[in-house]
Amino acid sequence: MLSDELNAYPDLDRIRRLLMTEIAGRIVQDAQHLHPHFAGQRLDLIFPIWHNHHHIANKLNYNMKGLIMLELDQHFTHDGQSIAWGSLGQGEPIILVHGFPWSAQAWRKIAPWLARTHEVFFFDMLGTGQSEKRAGQNVTESVQSDLLEALIGHWAIERPQVVGHDFGGLAALRGHFVNGVEYSKLHLINAVAVLPSGSPFYAHVANHEAAFSGLPDYAHEALFRAYIQNAAHYPLREESIQLYFDPWSGEEGKAAFYRQIAQANTANIDEAQRCYGKTDFNIHLIWGERDTFIPISQGKELQQLVDAKSFTPIPDAAHIGHEDAPEALLGALLKNICD
Repeated sequence: MLSDELNAYPDLDRIRRLLMTEIAGRIVQDAQHLHPHFAGQRLDLIFPIWHNHHHIANKLNYNMKGLIMLELDQHFTHDGQSIAWGSLGQGEPIILVHGFPWSAQAWRKIAPWLARTHEVFFFDMLGTGQSEKRAGQNVTESVQSDLLEALIGHWAIERPQVVGHDFGGLAALRGHFVNGVEYSKLHLINAVAVLPSGSPFYAHVANHEAAFSGLPDYAHEALFRAYIQNAAHYPLREESIQLYFDPWSGEEGKAAFYRQIAQANTANIDEAQRCYGKTDFNIHLIWGERDTFIPISQGKELQQLVDAKSFTPIPDAAHIGHEDAPEALLGALLKNICD
């Protein structure tokens, strides 16, 4: 049965094959004490062993080039606007919060492995990815932390572990220190968290948002490619660039991209930073050493401000460690999640 399933999907990438291989291995391992004929007839005893792994594998999508994608097949309405979200696995909950200009797909190499032992929730922030984008939309940092609080309530989760990257880290920090949401652990990856923040590019877009939104498509795509490559230490794969660019393409996506930048407000960082302090749950920081967007010195400052339990630098990774060093990022997360 398992070999038939693998043969039916010859183009599955390494993650799905490893998941399915583990399923087979677990079946063999757990069935060794059974009589062969009895084991063959009593698949109902074996099914729970691999059900969760099988569920995870089937919740992964693949685009035409075989690139793994998370499935955001659920929708939540927040202030009259549609939010796309999905989940994988079973167990204690973990919520993954992406940054800008990424989407939930930034977790596509991370979430399936966390889901082996946990129920993993992921979503596209308001105005990003598959979530609603529209003219006049408010997508400021305070709105995104309100959204996180609302989703936790919608999922009826008490004290989840939360993982936040970039502006997702700020949403998670505001979620606790401003909104009052309680976590069991907080994991921050190259988080927007302390002042000074922003860049001349952000300030320029804020002053000329309409001009940037009116860029020809080719110019917008070139600017986007240059921007996200500066967030990485190693050259990004073409498939990854396209995966991140697609939600920001077309007139709607292009306007949404510059809207996010123009509405970035350091007052929302300042409000959170003034509330930072020791918490009754552990905070773990992970930082790409080569980050030029948010230097590691700011990560060290944040460590002191929130009395973080651990600080894990990742060599040869810049701001988007999900692409530069996903294995190292996953390893650091697993250690801290299980600690």
